[in-house]
Amino acid sequence: MAAVAPIGSVSIGRYQLDLGGAAGTLIVPLRGPPERDPAKLASALGEEPRTSGEAAEGILDDAAEATTRVEQAVALLKDLATGGPVASDVPKRVDLLLETLERLDKKKRWEEARRLARALNGVLALLYRWGDLIRSLKLIRAAAEQIKDLDTLAWSEHELGTLHLAAGDRAGANRRLEEAHRIRREIGDKAGLAATEHNLQVLCHELRAELPDDAGQPGRVRRLLLVAAVAILLLAIGGVAGAALDPDPDDGGGSGGPDEEEAQLAVRTEGAGSVMSTPAGIQCPDRCEGSFPRGTGIVLAARPAGDATFGGWSGGGCEGTVGCELRLGADTTVTASFTKAEPGTAILRVRPTSNGTVTSDPPGIACPQTCERAFPSGEQVALIATPAEGFVFGHWNGDCTGPGGCSVTMTTEHTVAASFVPAPTVDVTVTVTGNGAVTSDVGGINCGGACTASLNPGQQIVLTAAGDLLEWGGACAGAEPTCTLTPEADTPVTAEFSDVR
Repeated sequence: MAAVAPIGSVSIGRYQLDLGGAAGTLIVPLRGPPERDPAKLASALGEEPRTSGEAAEGILDDAAEATTRVEQAVALLKDLATGGPVASDVPKRVDLLLETLERLDKKKRWEEARRLARALNGVLALLYRWGDLIRSLKLIRAAAEQIKDLDTLAWSEHELGTLHLAAGDRAGANRRLEEAHRIRREIGDKAGLAATEHNLQVLCHELRAELPDDAGQPGRVRRLLLVAAVAILLLAIGGVAGAALDPDPDDGGGSGGPDEEEAQLAVRTEGAGSVMSTPAGIQCPDRCEGSFPRGTGIVLAARPAGDATFGGWSGGGCEGTVGCELRLGADTTVTASFTKAEPGTAILRVRPTSNGTVTSDPPGIACPQTCERAFPSGEQVALIATPAEGFVFGHWNGDCTGPGGCSVTMTTEHTVAASFVPAPTVDVTVTVTGNGAVTSDVGGINCGGACTASLNPGQQIVLTAAGDLLEWGGACAGAEPTCTLTPEADTPVTAEFSDVR
């Protein structure tokens, strides 16, 4: 099944889960109070997987019927994603699909089971059937481990990690998403890697938000565990890990002891707003100067007050209106400028994202550099979302919603966020029979059974047969040792080898 942009979403706790993309579910923090209690999801994640019961005999006769079941699951996902009333027979249809999945697993028809599990994933989430969803993910994960299907193994780890994050289990989310990240990087799955890094960034921001300041007098062990977790995550996804590597400067617990060389960070604010640092030490305007060990990585966050907007940073190498990240090698001064909205104006705020940009017409917003601007009251402002390479625009959140355009009338303050998702991909699926194996130059194919590579449409892939090849089939032909493809859609390939060892 081709990787597509998410086609449905479900809210749980403080998050929105964007469903239906083969690269994996994307998680987006929500504003406001939690929408659904995640307790049932947390409970399902903590349950031991039950032993599959004897699935109903006669559910499957052949591969064609298994394909039909997959198509039924995809169609059901699309129906549910429209948000209409749930038909009375849907629970029964879902139960049949789950029985089919267990039957496929029992018969070791793992390729068909993989496709059905992916199609069912969004259906079960939209119906809030967390126990069934966790069970199907663990079933397909175990099968992927057994046949060494790294693509499916990474996908299932990504899905489980995302659910752990939605349930508030950050340790479980860290473990699962890190494993998905490791595998996807190893097999060169660019679309999957982008999806997992997106969710890791959400987890990282959650952990950063938990870093306590001095007023709470937290236990030092908890603080060090938190900063270590943030550092590891940031290192894994290529971010600025130094922001979490140093101990609390007020503890006197730096690795260099009491004589460790320190540098002074001074923050100045212009206008109505505040600035806080991670690690703790700056909480301006109450505490605007702090000493940190030289080399410490520091993240500064600015928050405007009242009807002010954040105008941007200056000093310390920081600029723009997103977070200021710096490494303190010497005494440094950073200024945060806040601008009071003029009478007769209203503020438009865009939440920044790392996977694309948002600009405005008329000009004023160019996020993530400039994410806040006051516009004349009553003015119509259109926002334009431009995805980064490897991503496509998903949908708007906040005061604009859905996948269409975003236009707001500035009669009051507005806040908008753009969601970008990994670009669509196509699957090249290779099925091997006989005593041989097939590898690929991209996509991570390396198997003697059945395996899949996800590619960008039009991306070239070279398949190489190892063994006594009798014949290629599907999109390849002949008996040459290599086959070169440039797929624009899902592409099946077969490779038949001699059985002689």
